[in-house]
Amino acid sequence: MQINMHEAKSQLSKLVQAALDGEEVIIARNGAPVVQLIKHTPAKVKRKPGSLKGQIWLADDWDSPETKRIINDMMIPMELRASAPSALVAAEPIAACRAKAPKSKTAQRRKK
Repeated sequence: MQINMHEAKSQLSKLVQAALDGEEVIIARNGAPVVQLIKHTPAKVKRKPGSLKGQIWLADDWDSPETKRIINDMMIPMELRASAPSALVAAEPIAACRAKAPKSKTAQRRKK
């Protein structure tokens, strides 16, 4: 189907649907074809395993218990740790961690 530019402006939705349905849609200016509407097909990118080889580095202890504890400490908000499943809570009891933590200035003032 060939349609002039002025008509195409007012019927764009219908023309797009026609192109999606497989119909050839050509938009003309002054009777001369200038644009063809076609259905977009995304480019298929073939996956290439190993393309990041040598670009990713992991520390030797990336999965050590200490690293996991540090990650868990960052992930679980303090107020939720007491109710979190034991698998998510750090290996050390929370009370022991708090005992080792330096006291805030406010807590030190309250103690006096």
